[in-house]
Amino acid sequence: MNSMNRAQPKVVVVGAYNADLRVSCETPLVPGKSITGGPLQIFGGGRGANCAVAAARAECTVSFIGACGRDGFGEMAKGQLTGERINLDYFVEVPHANTGTTLNLVEANTGKDFLVQYFRDSYSNYMRIWMDGNRQGSIGTVGAARTGAQGEESDLGSRRLPTG
Repeated sequence: MNSMNRAQPKVVVVGAYNADLRVSCETPLVPGKSITGGPLQIFGGGRGANCAVAAARAECTVSFIGACGRDGFGEMAKGQLTGERINLDYFVEVPHANTGTTLNLVEANTGKDFLVQYFRDSYSNYMRIWMDGNRQGSIGTVGAARTGAQGEESDLGSRRLPTG
């Protein structure tokens, strides 16, 4: 079949968006010692969001189910994901939660990195409520995202649900 005539695959991803904050440090990280570093770099991340972006860049039609907080990182998430042409109809803003963040400290000389993750993010809070609440609602949301507005089912689904 000619690639010009092929329909775009449809993908649904259930997962997290994190704001990844990265700082390079010239001196080795030593417990209890203050160091200077920089510059601060901020990237969009999270396994789910990364999968959604990769699928969108591979020319798939993508819907992303997840959540962000009502904060600057949440706005960043919506802007980045929308910019990648990802459907955010099922990506919700949780009013009293923070968007997940990861701080990555990197020793410039060695490349060793140290991660500090903030796990009490909006995605985890949303997914726990979503899973513990109305089971039919959660299944219905995935089903709605999977079917889409045109009534056609997605070709692939991906999910990572919180376990803790």
